[in-house]
Amino acid sequence: MWKLIQISLILVFFLAGSDGVKAWYCCSGGETVTWNNYYCAYSYINGTYSCEISSVSSEYYGCWGWANLGCFHGGTVTSCDATATGCNMSSSTSGDGGGSGGCNTLYSDVCSGTPSCSGPSCGGSIRSCSCTAECGNTYDYTEDVGCNECGPYGSQTCGNWTQTYDCSSPVSGCLECVTCSPQCGQATNCSGICSNADAGAPPSPVLVSPIGSLANPVVVAPGTTATLVWNSAGTSDYYDVQVLDMADVVVWSTTTVSTSVVTGSLILGNAYSWQVRGVNTTCGTEIGNWSSRGYFRLDDIPHLKNIVLKNSTGNAVAASPVNYHHICQSGFYDDPQPRLVTFEITIEDLDGWDQITSASMRWNGLVDALTLTTGAGTTMVVTLTKNYAGYNDVDTLPLEFDMADIYTSSGWVASNQYWKVWDCKVNVAGIVYDGSAGQACNTIGFSQIADINLGFDQLIYKNMSGGADVVMGVAPPASYSGTDLIWNQSYLPIFNGGDVGNPEGDIAGSARFTRGIDLGVGTTHCADYLGGTSQFAVSNIISPYSTNTQAQIDFSYIRDQESWFQVEGGGIKGRNEISSGVPVTATFKYLTMDNAGIGVSNNGIVASMTFRNSNGYNDSSQYGSPNNWRIVGDVVGSRRYSYSYLYGQYFTKLGEGVTNTTIAGAGSTGVVFISGNLTISSDVTVPVGKFLMVVVIRK
Repeated sequence: MWKLIQISLILVFFLAGSDGVKAWYCCSGGETVTWNNYYCAYSYINGTYSCEISSVSSEYYGCWGWANLGCFHGGTVTSCDATATGCNMSSSTSGDGGGSGGCNTLYSDVCSGTPSCSGPSCGGSIRSCSCTAECGNTYDYTEDVGCNECGPYGSQTCGNWTQTYDCSSPVSGCLECVTCSPQCGQATNCSGICSNADAGAPPSPVLVSPIGSLANPVVVAPGTTATLVWNSAGTSDYYDVQVLDMADVVVWSTTTVSTSVVTGSLILGNAYSWQVRGVNTTCGTEIGNWSSRGYFRLDDIPHLKNIVLKNSTGNAVAASPVNYHHICQSGFYDDPQPRLVTFEITIEDLDGWDQITSASMRWNGLVDALTLTTGAGTTMVVTLTKNYAGYNDVDTLPLEFDMADIYTSSGWVASNQYWKVWDCKVNVAGIVYDGSAGQACNTIGFSQIADINLGFDQLIYKNMSGGADVVMGVAPPASYSGTDLIWNQSYLPIFNGGDVGNPEGDIAGSARFTRGIDLGVGTTHCADYLGGTSQFAVSNIISPYSTNTQAQIDFSYIRDQESWFQVEGGGIKGRNEISSGVPVTATFKYLTMDNAGIGVSNNGIVASMTFRNSNGYNDSSQYGSPNNWRIVGDVVGSRRYSYSYLYGQYFTKLGEGVTNTTIAGAGSTGVVFISGNLTISSDVTVPVGKFLMVVVIRK
């Protein structure tokens, strides 16, 4: 019983150690063994069997030295001759294990040596193999070599690699699995397929489109390019393409591997020819012949030639300035129907006027269809008559046109022409200035606002173009505002109850100087038509294309001055006050002067308790300059002589002097008695060695 249990354990142990074994051999004799430490060992390294002593039973297949136990394989007990010195198989049995010289015919499909294969080792095909199996049998089989790449570096066999190698380069470490003979030194690809053999220069390609003819080229539309298509030509590796004008000059060319190409930008309306040829680079560069010519013409999209605007009577109104029109130009405004406008647009299509099919005009969001007419040659005149009654817009906007022919439309294109429809009204306001200190464009004389002494209280713009006069609202002493003026009208400003003959009225000033400011664009005008004349046109001041048509029109006057005089080489004495009226407009602003001019030392003495300039220019009216022969005091004292006394003593008793209301004709005596106002109307020169004394009493 004990022995049976021992055998069972040995069998279980053997099964565990023999998992996956396909062939076995028993050890043969000559050596005394014991059951627990001898094993028949198979070396996986050198493929041999030997009896060895080992404690690792899983690597060995036992042939026991215990009497009559037999040899084991695969869980089966096989009889063998048991001797005192070992275990020996006495004979071979089919399906059984063999001893010395035995074999296992159950495993005849397992190669016991290196197989021999014929056919490709790479490239996705089937190859045949053969090898020697157990018991000396021959084992034949086939295998699928499905890879298409060479093996990695150092390998000459195929594998299922994920990276493609340069199969022709020895540097890469790869060798082509299948060999062939490339042409002209060409390399093979990894599948072992050699490139096509050189076939020489390619044949001429056959054109597909556009073809046309010299007399009747194909019309290409729309756009400035053409798509050229041809058939592939034999061994061509790429193609040369040329586009030529009608003088056979190449205007565009390219190379491509495709059989179609889009040209670069060409000229609308022009005719062209084109050709293509193939180039083979298999063995060097071999160029084929040019194809036959194809002919095409780019459709000339209708385009603007000219734009004319006419009034209701059919008269053309010139642009002012160039490319700009507005409804208030005199050509429209003075017309019997001032808001009726006819647009005449000349359209050109180089393909012929009869190909023009429609035209429209767009302005400020308004779209109008234009009326087609019979053309001539390549041009047609289209028209639109439009009434802009009641229409008013401050903007100047472009005229745009859309023109179509039988092939395509131009889409909305700018004409570089601008049009404004407005009410022609210009709002006007302004200020009146005191320009007595001087006047010049554009600020001199426009800094001192006039005071109430000027007397400004009324302003009417009289329309000299025949329209309505405009009465302004006046805010004395110097500002006005109110009603609009008409842009293309001329006006004469009339002040303070005046008329055309006396436009200043009773205003206390003269030498009116006018300045106009365009508040919309900021320009200032005071040219001759303003500063030198009283009448002016609003159009000379205001740009009609501004979105803010407002004007500031200012006036500058030289205020009327009190009577005054100057003395050269003489003096003036007054007991209480000397009041002078020397205005700022005088060449020299001095009361006394030497006959050689200002700046000498013999000016006459000026004496009085106080000095006053009645025109408000006290600082500019110097006395006794430069030597300050000016005495602020009463140099007359108690010695006072009345007019009657002097008159009696000189004129009555001595017969000296004359009586007059002016100093003109005083005579050589140089004494004038004047009872009343003294009028100095001209210069008076006193002869050398004489003197002039004027005695005046104001009534």
